[in-house]
Amino acid sequence: MGEIDKDALIATVVHDLRAPLNACLMSLSLVELKASEPAEVLRVVEVIRRNLERQAALINDLGDALQIVGGGLRLEREDVGVEEILASAESGAQLPDGVGIERQSCSLRVDADPDRLARAIETLIESVAATATAGDRVVVAVDQSDERIRIEVRVVGRTVRAAASPKKRPAMRLSVAGEIVSRHGGRMTLGDDSGAIELPPSA
Repeated sequence: MGEIDKDALIATVVHDLRAPLNACLMSLSLVELKASEPAEVLRVVEVIRRNLERQAALINDLGDALQIVGGGLRLEREDVGVEEILASAESGAQLPDGVGIERQSCSLRVDADPDRLARAIETLIESVAATATAGDRVVVAVDQSDERIRIEVRVVGRTVRAAASPKKRPAMRLSVAGEIVSRHGGRMTLGDDSGAIELPPSA
């Protein structure tokens, strides 16, 4: 992934933080209008929760981006199971409506900052899922070969798929994710409907 450009970072942050905030404000207006319909209120509250989680993730990534630009990012590494990291990434990923996710279990371990690596994988999952539509599935598979652990994410479903619009993919988060993976001694790649992260296993 490319290096983080300061001007592009500021522009992207403003755009990415504004979107979930506007969604929350619109949802609160709906709550006021639908206060007498409990089911509708619960649905809107869920929308607000998802967008606040999105904003929290963006703020975390912004903090990492600023540390990367300033040269002060430090990874809190530990020996951790890939399964644990994937579970965290899956729980945080927000997918298009009607799109499911399948994750392969594994017993592999890595020397990693679990929170940051989980967020990087979460970003990859969401970026790959940007091409998915209702009825599709996002599949997360893990294997090891040539002393590298490969985490592959792909969309399964339609036989014909349009490329994801760049606007649907979180530019700042992808840059941060790529840098985080690189600092773990790995690399991240992203195609139209698939992507992968390769990492060295624990010693």
